[in-house]
Amino acid sequence: RSIDDDFNVENYQLVVLSGVEKTPQYLMSSTVPLIIFNASQSTYVDFKSSIRFTAKGGIEEVSSYKNPNFSSFSFSPELLRLIADAPPLGTLFGSYDFQGNIKYVLNQKIGVLESKNPIIMIQNFDSRKVCFVSAEGWWRWKLYDYSFNNNNLAFNELFFKLSQYLILQEDKSLFRLEYEKEHEENNEVFIHATLYNESYELANNKVIDLQLVDENAREY
Repeated sequence: RSIDDDFNVENYQLVVLSGVEKTPQYLMSSTVPLIIFNASQSTYVDFKSSIRFTAKGGIEEVSSYKNPNFSSFSFSPELLRLIADAPPLGTLFGSYDFQGNIKYVLNQKIGVLESKNPIIMIQNFDSRKVCFVSAEGWWRWKLYDYSFNNNNLAFNELFFKLSQYLILQEDKSLFRLEYEKEHEENNEVFIHATLYNESYELANNKVIDLQLVDENAREY
């Protein structure tokens, strides 16, 4: 959209950039989360990111796989199947050097070799999340998804959950306990525990241990 005197980027929850060689200054100084497609070394330099990329050739085709250590939001079986089977994406051939707290969502896969080079990664700048997407050709995934499923539910899930995670503010209370403050003698005591991941989806894949301590420091 065109920028006028009344434009205020802070009125928006998320900005998506594609095909932009240099990030506009009004976005650089903003706190609005970003998704940047076709991210390159100049993009990382603009943001003073700890990510460094050295190009060593032209565009190469790569497959992808979900980073097994990424748990900020869940992936349905249909989405995992799309990631595994979808046509290759195009990305610049080169090497990465990483420092700092960076979350890798999807990584590159060449043949059967699972590379550490990223396709989608997220970096926090203070309280602002910025998502860098290094590959192009996502339209292939959308067409592939529809050709097999007659819908784009799996494809849309990836970018919906990614957007939702970027928009959500950090909340330290991802693990919550609910219980009555007082109980009558001989009545049962119920303690309800709820665990969320960083996208506020219920997470049931953790083991919870509970210890109760009385006034004499005895543990139960």
